[in-house]
Amino acid sequence: VTINENTNTLDTIMDLLRGAFPDNIVQATFGKHATNLENKTREDGTTYLKRTLEFKNGMNMIGVIVLSIVSGVIMSLNPEESAPLMRLIQAINDLTMRLVQL
Repeated sequence: VTINENTNTLDTIMDLLRGAFPDNIVQATFGKHATNLENKTREDGTTYLKRTLEFKNGMNMIGVIVLSIVSGVIMSLNPEESAPLMRLIQAINDLTMRLVQL
């Protein structure tokens, strides 16, 4: 049985930190990892909560934001080498702004 209301603050903070540094940025745009707590019963009849990490649908925006900030900082440290990428990003931004104005 999955128990969502029993997640504690530490689990939530750890999920946030895991989400801030995703393993795969493409996967981060489609889902996120979250701690799942399940009631388990031992052979002696006592119960305990088992933590598992599961993948849930939904955007992991914190991972996308952290990657964007880190990429921007690295690009600003090497302006000559990153100039072609900056021009591409600026062109995409200009196209997006024109589409929004339609």
